[in-house]
Amino acid sequence: PGAAHLIHRALDYRKLRTRQVMRPLTRSIALSADLPLATALILAREHAATTLPVLGDKGQFIGVLDLATLPPQAPPDRLVRHHMRT
Repeated sequence: PGAAHLIHRALDYRKLRTRQVMRPLTRSIALSADLPLATALILAREHAATTLPVLGDKGQFIGVLDLATLPPQAPPDRLVRHHMRT
């Protein structure tokens, strides 16, 4: 079997239920753009999250903080807004 076949078997979404891939709202977290990056990293570790939504002042979605894209050593004064994708 080729790579495409193996990937299709591993990621056969037709057999998945929403509850298998989504986190319940009561266990979800979101970040403020003005949150210190160090605090965001602690929250991500506590919640076993690698990607976190960023919300604006009125609760609207404004971006995503993806831990995989962060530099290895970010200055301590950096905020989530400096590293989020919009």
